[in-house]
Amino acid sequence: MAESLRSRKGINYKSLNDYGLPALNLTDPVKISTPRKKLELTTARILDKVVAEDLDSDEEGSRSDEELEQLRKKLKNTEDSIRKKKEEEKAILKKKIEEGEKVLKSMKGEDSIIDDKVKLTDLRKMERLNSKVDKKLSDMGLFDKPEIKGDASKKKSKLKIKLSSTSSESSSDDGVNRKKGKKGNSDRKKCIAVSDSSSDSSDSEDDSECEKKKNKRRKRKIKSGIQSKSSDKVKNQLLWPHSALQYEYVNESTSFKSLDIKLFTAGELEIITSHGISETEKSGRLNLLKKITYYSNIYAWKGLLAFYAAWLRKIELGQKSWKDDPTCIEVPVLSPYILSKSESSSGSKTFKSDFTKKEESIWFCTLYNRNRCTSKSTPHQINFKGQYKTVLHICAVCWKKDNKKLNHPECSNTCPNFPV
Repeated sequence: MAESLRSRKGINYKSLNDYGLPALNLTDPVKISTPRKKLELTTARILDKVVAEDLDSDEEGSRSDEELEQLRKKLKNTEDSIRKKKEEEKAILKKKIEEGEKVLKSMKGEDSIIDDKVKLTDLRKMERLNSKVDKKLSDMGLFDKPEIKGDASKKKSKLKIKLSSTSSESSSDDGVNRKKGKKGNSDRKKCIAVSDSSSDSSDSEDDSECEKKKNKRRKRKIKSGIQSKSSDKVKNQLLWPHSALQYEYVNESTSFKSLDIKLFTAGELEIITSHGISETEKSGRLNLLKKITYYSNIYAWKGLLAFYAAWLRKIELGQKSWKDDPTCIEVPVLSPYILSKSESSSGSKTFKSDFTKKEESIWFCTLYNRNRCTSKSTPHQINFKGQYKTVLHICAVCWKKDNKKLNHPECSNTCPNFPV
């Protein structure tokens, strides 16, 4: 065929035999032994194999995806069917419960209508409930059971309870009007309309609480007067000086017997200068304070406190007033507390020594004891609580403990009281 083509075209080619090669019809590609041909064949085979495997894997993957989608659809369908079945079962159960409630109400003789919100009108329609309320109130003795005329529909009217204005009314007057618009004939009686059974129960609870309180009062025992004091009962309550003290004595539990002459005078002046007492009480307290101050050099302070307490006690009991003179109780109260001459003179001496000590008091410089004082001179003045005080550069610890004026601060190592 090749030769015929060459001859037609006028092209002379050498035959394969001229080059020592077999003819085309005799050649077999598989039998060619050149390395290049072998390599191409092997690669072609490998490629064909890989392509076939890829095709197989794609087919398997597509099959698995289809199966997964089918399973998902089945799961969704089953879930939907289960949900529908549950909803149907719930609806069936609700219907059964409603039917059972209706049957139960019909068995009890109550209204078979079921409302989400219970109203008073519905409660009044329940005949059995009305009869129970009437029976309960009659058992409590709040009213006598009335005669009912007409049909049972008249029981729907409001219940009225009669309360008598006086406790001496007879039981025959304690009737009950159940018809609307009807008034009683007597002027002493008052009717209270009760709209529901809750108000009846609250009234009964109040009555029971009142009865309990009365019973408790009756059960109280009479106590003996062996522990009672003479100061327990008063007619006119008065202020006492220990209760009128101010400043740092407010929170302290200061008693009347623990007062000295200074605190007593301070408390009495607080009462006198207050705005809550009358002019007669002011003048009476001033005269009493003046007398006690003069008597302080003649009688012991304990006796003067007893004299003051005895006089105020008589005023509290109503036996005396502030216009009266307290000399009537001086002899029986103050006679055991007369001071001797030596005691009275020593008292004046101690008062003078206390006054001189206060005038000659020595102050130490706190800034010097902390090594912060800017003044180099000693003594010098400082402002202490709005007043100028003369202070010394001495050790505070040595002055307090040993009463010695040593010129070193308390934080110095040379101080004998410095902690080791």
